Amino acid sequence: MDPVCAAVFDSSRWCSHKTPGVYGAILSRHGVDPNRFLMIGNSLRSDVLPVVNAGGWEAYIPAALSWSHEHADVPPSAKGRYVEVSALEQVPDVVEKLAKRSISPRSAPGAGHRRPASGSRRS
Repeated sequence: MDPVCAAVFDSSRWCSHKTPGVYGAILSRHGVDPNRFLMIGNSLRSDVLPVVNAGGWEAYIPAALSWSHEHADVPPSAKGRYVEVSALEQVPDVVEKLAKRSISPRSAPGAGHRRPASGSRRS
């Protein structure tokens, strides 16, 4: 992993075939609740839709040029799970807004892992 990225991220994955199942498997492997996952991408078809269909969130930065096969209509059910921005510098604002509005307030350590409700017992 690039040293700059390693200072911020625990791991990275490159996927040639991005599907909801692939994202689900990656999130499960790392113990991440899909509702706590934000993907940054530049393709509606390859980035936005698979992540949203896996239960995650998307910061969509449209590419200036893209292949015709990357174009897609976003179904109404997905429209609330992605935010279109024009530059990577806007992503921290997206994260902040999602944290306040939609994403569960749980945070590290253990983010993404279910915790017993107050007063509940584990068997």
